[in-house]
Formats: sequence, C-alpha cells, structure tokens
Amino acid sequence: MKNTQRFAELEYALKRYFDGKVTQVMKSVKDDLGNKQADEYRAAQRSLRGILSMANFDKAGDTTMSQLKVTGKWNSKTIEDYISMCRERLHNDKSFQCDLITLAAEWRNAVVARIGRARYDQLSQQIGGDLAYAYVGTRMDDLMMEQLVKSHMPKSTAEYIIRKTAQGSIWGLEQELSKSPMAREIEARGEKAFKPSKAAKVAGKVGASAADAVTLGVGSWKGLAKFVGADVLISSLFKGRPDTAQKEQVMEAAISKGVFGSNTNVFTSFRRQANQLQGKDNKFLSSLNSKLNSKIVIPQKPFMDINLLDATKRTWFPTELPGSKKPADRAQGKYKDVPLIVAPGQEDAYLEAKARFEAEQKRKAEEAKAKAEAAKADLAKSKAKEDDGQRNETKAANNQVESSSQKPVSNAIDSDGASVTASNGWEQLLQATGLKGMDSTIANLGYVVSMLPDVLVGMLTGNTKTLNMKNTMMPLASILLGMFVRNPILKLALIGFGGANLLNKAGKESIGWQQQTNQSTQQAKNGSYAQSQYRQYADEPLSPRITNPVLQGTTLIANIDRVPCNIQLTENVVAAYRAGALPLNTLANAVLAKYDAQQLAQRQFGQVELQDRQLNQAETIHRTR
Repeated sequence: MKNTQRFAELEYALKRYFDGKVTQVMKSVKDDLGNKQADEYRAAQRSLRGILSMANFDKAGDTTMSQLKVTGKWNSKTIEDYISMCRERLHNDKSFQCDLITLAAEWRNAVVARIGRARYDQLSQQIGGDLAYAYVGTRMDDLMMEQLVKSHMPKSTAEYIIRKTAQGSIWGLEQELSKSPMAREIEARGEKAFKPSKAAKVAGKVGASAADAVTLGVGSWKGLAKFVGADVLISSLFKGRPDTAQKEQVMEAAISKGVFGSNTNVFTSFRRQANQLQGKDNKFLSSLNSKLNSKIVIPQKPFMDINLLDATKRTWFPTELPGSKKPADRAQGKYKDVPLIVAPGQEDAYLEAKARFEAEQKRKAEEAKAKAEAAKADLAKSKAKEDDGQRNETKAANNQVESSSQKPVSNAIDSDGASVTASNGWEQLLQATGLKGMDSTIANLGYVVSMLPDVLVGMLTGNTKTLNMKNTMMPLASILLGMFVRNPILKLALIGFGGANLLNKAGKESIGWQQQTNQSTQQAKNGSYAQSQYRQYADEPLSPRITNPVLQGTTLIANIDRVPCNIQLTENVVAAYRAGALPLNTLANAVLAKYDAQQLAQRQFGQVELQDRQLNQAETIHRTR
C-alpha cells in the first residue's frame, strides 16, 4: 500500500492528543466522582438509618455500601455512567470540539486526496453522516476503552491470583453479580492483555476453592482436598471456551474496504508505523500542532518496543561509542570493581566520578565531625561557667541536670554522624517484609499489648493510618497458609512472620498515637508560653539574706539566712523568668518576702493559739474554785 505516511501521522496525532487532553479529563471526572461517592457514604452513615445499621453491626455487618450501590445517586454509577460523564464533560469543552473539527478536517483531506471528493461523499452518505467525524469520534471512544482496560489490567501475577481468588469465591459473588456488561468486557480484555500463565490460572481457581472450603467448613484435610479438586474440575468443565477470534472494529473494517480496497484492517499497520515516527522533525505534525488549542506533546525521541529490536542487539545503548577506547578487561586490575552496567570504554570516567564522589562524602563527614566536636566543646564551656557560681549543696542537682541536658545533644550528634556513613543492608529487607521499626515495638511491648483492643476497634472503624485491609492482607494470608502447612519449620516461619508483621503494625499505630498526644500537649504548652504577655519587672538588688540563687527547672535553689532551701515555683513564674520579664534577683526577693509573710503569719497564729489556751486554762481553774 502506497502513500500511507499521512494516515500514520494522523494516527500519531490522534493518540498523542488523547494522551494529553482526554486522559486528564477522565482523571478529573474520576476524582470528582470518587469525592462525591465518599461524601454520600459519610452522609448515609451519619443519618438515622446508618446509625441503626451500625448498632446492628455485629449481626448483619455494615450494609450501608450495599444499599448505596442500589439506591445512591453517585455510588450506583457504573462504567457506562462514568464514560457518559466523560463524554458530557468533553462535549461542553468548546476548545476540545474545535480541536476535533481540526483533526477531522485533516483526516478528510487525506482521504479525499486518495479517493476523490465524489467517492468520499458517497461513503459519507452510506453511513448517514460525515465519514471523518464518524471515524475521529469512534477512535476517541476506542482509545477511552483502551485506557480503561489498561488501568484495570493486573500489574503482576500475585495481583492476578488474588483478584481471581476473590472473584471466584463466595465472598466476591455479590460484586460479580453487580458488574455491568461493559465492566465485564473491560475485565476480560484486561485479562487477555495480561496473558496469565496456566499456573497462575490454576492458582486462582485453587485459591477460590480453598476460600470457599474454609468458609463452608470442611472437617479434615482429606475433605478439603476433595472439595478443592471437585470445585476446580467442575469450573474447568463447565467454563465455556474463550473466544479467541479478534473482534475487528466495524468502522475501521468498512473504511479499509471502501477507501483502501483491503479486506484486512489497514489501521493496524498505520499505528505500527506511527509508533516509529519522529514527531519532532515532522513538518506536518508541527503545522497541525500550531492549529490546536490543546497542544500535542511530542517527545524528543520516538518510542520503540524493545521486543522489536534484533535479539542480538536488544539494548538501548550502543556497544561502542564514537571515539571510545577498546573495552577494558574487567576480570582483573583496577577495572575489576566496575559494574557491568557501565558502557564499555567508559571505565576510567566511572572511576574518576566515583573518586570525586567519595572525596566529597569524606569532606562532608569531616565537616560534620568538626561541627560536632565544636558543639561539644561549646556546651562544656557553657556548663563550666554555670557551675562556678554554685555552692557544694547544689552541685549534685546541677550535675544531674547537665547530664540529662547533654544526652539529647550527644544522641543528635551520634545520629548525624551515623546518617553520613550509614550503609545498613538489612534496612530495605526489613522494610519490604513490614518488620522495620520492630525494636521500638519490642521496647514498648507492654504498652503495645495494652493498646491492642483500641487498635482493633480503630482498624474496624477506619481510624487507623497504618492498619487497613490493603497492608494486612499479606500477613493474614501468611498466617492462614501456615495453618494448612504440614512442615513444622515452614509453619513456624509463616505464622511467625504474619504475627510479627501484624504486631509491628499495631505497635507503630499505638506508639504513633502516644507521640501525637505528647506532641500536641507540648505544642499547646509552647503556644501558651508564646501567646502570654508578661509585665516587665525591674532588676532589684539581691537581699543580703539570700546567697547563690539558682533556678533549675521549676525549682529555685538558694541559701536563705544561711539555710539551704528548695522552693517549688509555678509554670507561669518560670515562663516569665525565661521570657526575660522577671529577673532572678527580683524573683528571689519576692520569694523571700513571701517566706517572711508565711513565717509572720505562723508566729501570729501561734500567739493567738497560746492566748486561747491560757484563757481556757484560767476558766477551768475558776470553775473548779
């Protein structure tokens, strides 16, 4: 077939325009629909009907979502409704309509140049409308369907097995029955595009049968094996043979026959040719892009499937760069530590870059070490100056405060130093298995165990951040699998891994709650200190009756009348002193005045009590006489 370049360019433009414009509209509609569904669900739960349903949760479960799937305005939407919403959003977009008219006009010009205007009008009359508009609209619908198939396609074999297990068991029966025809078609096309292996299909069927057997209750392992085998055999026998015939688009088949005179779909070759176009250097695409309101994103280099390359040259990098040296022998010498990913002939450049990087890291480590030592020295000097004015009675308290105040500094310095040169190889493994941070859980094991009921209630009500159905499925599956394994070592490993994973997640959640509470309390205290406005007091001369006043935390340590005293102060007084509104001498004088007033009150009270006692004795003597 000759002169197909223009049609390949138009297919390139339609695909790029869809990726840049329509996919954004689809994502926006999906986000809006999801937010409306969540708002509708929250409103239903807060209604009287939802409250009564939650009150009966232990018997019937939460039926709010099931009811909204049928009666809700937004939660009852299907894939067909979603596509209709996307079409309505695009129909109301004037710039999008103008761009479609421009693309259809270019496609019409290409067809007219090939078959003539008369033949084009005849074909348009046969379909009952303009041929260009019909094809461009149909192409956008097909691309929208392909986008949905791509988003619903399994990403891995594990996801495929889990999905087929859930769909084939009785737990997924309600969801399977409520699927619309288009949702079933999208799921089938996504599974066909994923191309699962026979082992994955068998694993999905066995998993679904095992879930049904556990749910229905099987008395023994022998009964479980019989049930699973019979279920898999029956599902294989009664399942219809898949339709392997390629469903060709009616529009594309008609155009292939009427315009190009071909009995096969010529658009497949057009799109294959479009994948190899260099859009950056194409004059037609540049001219077309200047006419569009939403510009086409043209990449710098064309995308090419790596499977299309020669098996002997299946690499994105040239084996020999222009002007490069002969590949060095990496089996020995200075090149033995060079990774294989480095291109041949670039070993010296890699070693130079590695040397510069190591020198920079060493310099940063030395700077951090010098700063840490300087911080330690400054801290020691400041503490030594504070200790010079204190007496022997307060040295023990000062040393205790200094040791407690120096601990976080040393920890911070050690942590900073460790962050520079840390290369813990177990960290990624622990993070992947969900056991990272297990040391903090074990250190607070008593608190974690006591908080397990609260964590369980929070997980059921959706108030936990680290515990949900998504990240607890694998630990629960590990425990469930360990229950059916006969090997004691493997059973212990599976159950232990699942239990430790769940305990670690629960520990992180409970410890996070405590840290959040402490942080909010500290922020409230700091906020109250920052927002308070204190009266400024003048710095008074220290009373001669007071010597060596020192404020340690909320305790004022001083010698009053040569007697060591510890006075407990309130938070407001300490905050005023820290804010600089209340000098230490003025505070000590005020404490002395308060102390004298208390002593005077005690003496006066003692005198009054003595007088009352003497009067009582005189009255007793008088009555006796």
